Amino acid sequence: MVDLADDAHMRSLEPLAEEFYEKVLCPDEQPGFVSDEASLLDISLTPEELLIDRIKAHYGKTVTRADLRKSFWSLLMDLNEGGTPPEIDVPLEPPQRKSSRQKISALTVGIIAALLTLSLYTVGSQVSGKTGQVLAGLLFPGLLGSMALAGNVHAFSLWVAAAFNGIFYCSLTWAVLSLLTAMSRRFR
Repeated sequence: MVDLADDAHMRSLEPLAEEFYEKVLCPDEQPGFVSDEASLLDISLTPEELLIDRIKAHYGKTVTRADLRKSFWSLLMDLNEGGTPPEIDVPLEPPQRKSSRQKISALTVGIIAALLTLSLYTVGSQVSGKTGQVLAGLLFPGLLGSMALAGNVHAFSLWVAAAFNGIFYCSLTWAVLSLLTAMSRRFR
């Protein structure tokens, strides 16, 4: 199960957020979940200049690029002159940063892929059968990258292949976890 960041502030500001989504964001950018740690740039793909113009047009206030990067709930509070709906009982303090499991997971998978590639120096010739086929298939992207960089399929560096595999699998894991997180937000 994917643990989502806290959203107590955003839930308490839901009427203000809905107004913002309707008046400032594009219709196809209605977020399903916004955590207390998210900034406006995390939930919108609209160019910064256009966001600044739309905010100015609706709220009559000028915001800076830095304002777009601070927590979205804090921006909502500033745009509404610090006013809060009467049902808010949540103390509005910046949330504590949580460790990112997504980053740690991606780095872990990348490091394991790199180490498996380097293990070919010692166990490469000893692995056979289905295990060898699976290992070769998993390590192929890095081997292919190393061969391409060396320009020779017969003489290439496993160190370069390990770097390629580490980067490839770290990126792949990051993308898959990002997609799963986005899907869980959408269907929540």
